[in-house]
Amino acid sequence: CEEQTRGRCTQNGDLQKLSTWKACVCTSSEYSLLESCDKHANGLRARVLEFDNLEITLSSEHADKVTAFVNKNYGILGFLFSEELLALDADILKKKYNSNYIAMQSVYKNKCDVSDRITKTYALLLTTADILISSFEVNIDFSMLQILFDGHHKKMYADLNLAETIYLSIMEYVA
Repeated sequence: CEEQTRGRCTQNGDLQKLSTWKACVCTSSEYSLLESCDKHANGLRARVLEFDNLEITLSSEHADKVTAFVNKNYGILGFLFSEELLALDADILKKKYNSNYIAMQSVYKNKCDVSDRITKTYALLLTTADILISSFEVNIDFSMLQILFDGHHKKMYADLNLAETIYLSIMEYVA
């Protein structure tokens, strides 16, 4: 059933044309969204990137710079980013995306049933970071993003493959 589209009908009973899209929403909370959902919701795990206790600023001065950057254009980079994206060569963008996808895939020691889907999201975010670095002169530690995503994947793998993770931990302890 996973990866299959679900048909939706119009009022006349005709099949509606399906569209897919991605949105990036950054938020913070005192509670985990994923932990409050069904533990077997793998589709949600492939769509929601959740990081525990993530510090994104190095100091109060750094936080002020981030705030100043975000406050430009009311915190919305969509229009400026869209203009920049349209000006870029599509083949170069595809190469950057594919390169980021391959780089993330090569890091994984283990893969689970949502690894490919989540890696596509990582690659998209890394490509976005690359554009922000080159076009908007934003200082982003690209290698730290890769490490962050690898850690996220490891945690997700452990959560989804609990029995195997416990077995491997016991075997490592015994050895």
